[in-house]
Amino acid sequence: MSELLFGIKGLPSQVIVSMAAGYSIEEMLDILGERKVIRIMPNTPVAVRSGVTFATYLNVCPIEKQQFIKMMSETGSIYEIDEEKMDTVSVLTGSTPAYLDYFLDALIEFGKSKGFTEEESKEYVLKMARGTIDLNISSSKSPLELGKEVCSPGGSTIEGVNLLEEKGFRNMVKDAAEASYQKTKKMK
Repeated sequence: MSELLFGIKGLPSQVIVSMAAGYSIEEMLDILGERKVIRIMPNTPVAVRSGVTFATYLNVCPIEKQQFIKMMSETGSIYEIDEEKMDTVSVLTGSTPAYLDYFLDALIEFGKSKGFTEEESKEYVLKMARGTIDLNISSSKSPLELGKEVCSPGGSTIEGVNLLEEKGFRNMVKDAAEASYQKTKKMK
């Protein structure tokens, strides 16, 4: 990153947009000098216009900011946050699509192991995930509350949930997010 910044240091004073994880605006300005900077953290769903992008602005005029927001709104939702929170959201919405992808893949593999084709299993699992996300978005209940509503006492769902709890699934997810966060803090 430092090499790149030294390479553009002499270019005309354009707005610099950075999505480098773990590299603060202050660190950029140490090399570039006083510049207009927008630091962003998008996630991979921007590729299908369902992404979440966080942005922090420095020395950017209101017109430049609005132009940037208009352009980025084509990729999904965009939120302005304080830069101190950028490392956290880079994990919360940037890294975690991979966690969800691994979870979905495991379910697809389960379906295949029980006789469904890959296409069938993938379709069923992804539609379940989309429906579950839509339900969570439209509900005032927490994801945990909604999950508990699926669990009948003595039923098959609670059996699987109990195993996830026994194996520390939620703590494992939080630990994975913490590991990603700590790595982000060390990146330069």
